[in-house]
Amino acid sequence: NAALYSEDGWLAIQVAKAGQKYTVTVDELIGVLAPEGGEPTDPDQGGEGETGAERGIAYHRFMELCDFTVNSPEGIRAQLDAFLSKGLMSEEQTALLNEAELSEILRMPVFAGLAGAELKREQEFLCRLPANEILDVTADDFVLVQGAIDLLAVGKFGVKIIDYKYSDKSDGYLKSTYEKQLKLYKKAASVILGVAESNISTTIVNIRLRRQVEIV
Repeated sequence: NAALYSEDGWLAIQVAKAGQKYTVTVDELIGVLAPEGGEPTDPDQGGEGETGAERGIAYHRFMELCDFTVNSPEGIRAQLDAFLSKGLMSEEQTALLNEAELSEILRMPVFAGLAGAELKREQEFLCRLPANEILDVTADDFVLVQGAIDLLAVGKFGVKIIDYKYSDKSDGYLKSTYEKQLKLYKKAASVILGVAESNISTTIVNIRLRRQVEIV
């Protein structure tokens, strides 16, 4: 097993046996790579306590299920009714959602052009990446990085990685806090799909404030 820890501002890796391959999750990496004063990855913190967390989870669930080409309030309402009748969402969850807000979210530029694209939702991955490309170390040993991408879209536009947050924080805060997370996703997608990183875009969608934040 491997342990990640911060020591005098430097990231160190301790491996139980020399040469042993080790696996870390994206959340573990972000926990030690977050900027000073940053927070652990938590897409459902909305600053509203338990209700805010429940609302964030409900919005996230809708995004897992929805048809991105249907962005009118009426069409979204029909989808919510269908998800409820099929048991895909609970009555409590659908009651927390606002069709007008969802319509505004789905009209964001990042969701344009998804018709006909290959969509991978909650895409889990396990990818070998050189340690010196993702950590402050010189060793080039391979690290197995495990994570899950909210939405991975492949189409004529190239590859889009979209990460959902439910937050009352500013665009700048979200970018500085989660930039390394999205860059890890980009590296993993590049290796798995065999696509150059330059052809992969990464975007945070802040569901609560209905903002999209581009990560270069």
